[in-house]
Amino acid sequence: MIGILIGFVGLQIFKNGKEEGKDLFLVSTWISTLIFIGVLSFTITPKIISFLQDGNLRLYDKAEKSGNEIVYYKYLSFYPMFYREKKIHMIGSYKFKDEISLLDSKEKLSIICNRNSELELILMHPQRSFQEVSSENGIVLLDSSPK
Repeated sequence: MIGILIGFVGLQIFKNGKEEGKDLFLVSTWISTLIFIGVLSFTITPKIISFLQDGNLRLYDKAEKSGNEIVYYKYLSFYPMFYREKKIHMIGSYKFKDEISLLDSKEKLSIICNRNSELELILMHPQRSFQEVSSENGIVLLDSSPK
């Protein structure tokens, strides 16, 4: 707030024909912007990231404890890729190699997907059973095994 006020004073000085008013405006605006970004980075941004990713990480940790292969079905989150160790298989992502053959295998799978993809999985893969283990913020963890 003080930086904006100093910037306003600098503009008034510059308007009156003095060159140092422009410098005062630019410096105070630059410093205010840096302080504002720093405050956001330490206060609000971690809370937003926590809100968006904590549920996803908790589901991933539950899936990892099960010992099953972990599959993300039509859901993409880079957070577990960077902050967890176990390989994540992707199905239905245009960005990565599709590993749809996992759903035809005899392996037990832990599938993380959006709530609206659950019915699609059940209907498109009748040879597997799907059981909901947990859900958070519209994301579902399913245990799947061959029937």
